[in-house]
Amino acid sequence: MKKFFALCSALILTAALFVSCSKKEAAAIDDHGCYMDIYEAIVDAKKENKNILVIITTEGEDYSSEAFIDQVVDTEKFDAEIESKFIVCHMDFSEATYNRTVALETFTEEEKKAADRYAEMFQSNYQYASMLRCEYTPSLFLLTKEGYGVSPVDYEDEAFQIDSLVELIASYDAQMEEANKMVAAATDKKAAPLDQVRAIDALYKYIRDEYEPFLAELGIKIPELDKNNETGLCSPYIIMAAEDEIIGFVYNSDFTSIVQKYMELAQNPYLTEEDRMNCYFDAAYFLSISGAASDREVLYYLQQGLAINPESPAAERIIEAIDVFSNPQAFE
Repeated sequence: MKKFFALCSALILTAALFVSCSKKEAAAIDDHGCYMDIYEAIVDAKKENKNILVIITTEGEDYSSEAFIDQVVDTEKFDAEIESKFIVCHMDFSEATYNRTVALETFTEEEKKAADRYAEMFQSNYQYASMLRCEYTPSLFLLTKEGYGVSPVDYEDEAFQIDSLVELIASYDAQMEEANKMVAAATDKKAAPLDQVRAIDALYKYIRDEYEPFLAELGIKIPELDKNNETGLCSPYIIMAAEDEIIGFVYNSDFTSIVQKYMELAQNPYLTEEDRMNCYFDAAYFLSISGAASDREVLYYLQQGLAINPESPAAERIIEAIDVFSNPQAFE
C-alpha cells in the first residue's frame, strides 16, 4: 500500500476528477483525432464502455515522438484498429503545447478563454502523467474506463509500426479484461458491503503497486463499509481515509495536529501491529521536521512504536531512526 505522499497525489487527483467531469463543453480533440483532456476522455470512455489508451509525447521536440505520430497515430489503421476500440487520449508536453496555455494581454476574451482551457488540460494531464510514472516519450498506458491505471505498454521497435503496435496492445487484452471484472465487482452498489470490501481489496492487490493511488476513491470507502473490521482488511484503508485530513494539516504546517492524528490512529483497535508502529514512526518524522521538538521528544515516539513489537519487520527503520536521534553527532 502506498504511503502518505502517494496518497496525497491521489486525493488531489480524485478532487480534480469531480471538478473536471462537471464541464459541459464538447470534448477537445487534437489534430490527430485524439482526446486532449484525460478527464473528458474518462467521461466518454464510461459512456462508450471502452478502455482508455493514453499516449504521451513531446511532439516536435524529439524524433521518437514525431516518428510515432507520423508512422502510427496518423494512419488509417490506427483509426480502424485502435481508435475504434479505445478512447485515445494524447497528452503532449511540448513547448508548443505549453505556449497555448498562455493568455497574452492582446488576446480577445474568446482567446483568453481558450488559453485558460488549455492551461487546465495541461495541468490535469501533467498530474495524470506523473501518476502514471511516465519517464520518456513516447509512452503508452492502458487505463480502465474509470481512469484507473492498469499497465504501461512496454515496447521496443514495434511501437513505430502500426501492425506491430496493434498486435502488441492486443497482448494486454486478458489483463485489461481481468481488471475490468475486478473494477465492476469493486464498484457494484448492489453487492453486500463486506463483499464490496473484499472486492476493493482484491483490486488493490491486482493493480500494480505504483497505480494504487488511482484507487483512492474506492479505498477510503472501506472503513464505512466495514465499520467493525469483520473482514480484517480495514487497517491500511483506515489510515488512508485519515490521511485526507492529515494532508490539510501538512499544507498548513500544523505539525501538532499531524502528530495528534497519528496518535489517534495508533490507538485504533482495527489497525495491524505494523501499521500502529508506522503511525508512531510517521508522528516522529513530522515532529522532527517541525523544528519545534527536541531529539528526546522525537525519541519518545520512536521508542513507543518500537515497544509494540521489536521483532516486527516495521522495527528496522524505527531502530535506525533511534540510532540517529540517540547519537546525532555520529551522523553529522
